Amino acid sequence: MSFRIASVVAVIALAGCGNIAAVKSFSTKFESPADGETANLRVITNGMVRGVPESDCINWYIPGAGVIAAQDGFAHRNDEDMRMPDSKWTTAISKSNFYNTEVRVTAGKPLTLDFIGNGRVTAYAREQCFLARSFTPEPGHNYEVVRIQDGSTCRFRLVDFVNSTEETAVKAEAAGFCKKSHSFM
Repeated sequence: MSFRIASVVAVIALAGCGNIAAVKSFSTKFESPADGETANLRVITNGMVRGVPESDCINWYIPGAGVIAAQDGFAHRNDEDMRMPDSKWTTAISKSNFYNTEVRVTAGKPLTLDFIGNGRVTAYAREQCFLARSFTPEPGHNYEVVRIQDGSTCRFRLVDFVNSTEETAVKAEAAGFCKKSHSFM
């Protein structure tokens, strides 16, 4: 009988570790670097965008990892304004319809951005976007990521831009979890 109780306690304790990490990944704000070379990043989304600095994979225990933009009820850095210039997208579309912010990120090292869409329910299924991509920002550059779930479509746009007429698409690599155990975070 005591073996059974010990087994149940062990299972609950192990499950709790994953739940605590899951809470951490939604309740911790992304932290901008205090020093070193940086780039500027504007995030526009209708879901949640979380960031993992200095990593090309997802690990919510890396210092600085956390939520960049999301709906209220989660940690976020919405509406921070670094006076970045308008891009082609922000010139054409009102940012007020989305969660958006501007943050500094470490340059010269990978940055992983993880998107979770708000999802939608149809008569047959629940559809939700999950998309993680990694790229390496260059010092002093302005970047804009637009991550939107539009029905069953996951839209992703990442550009390096100077102003509303000069921009270059940025190649981002698919990113996964650093370790399988990180998927519980």
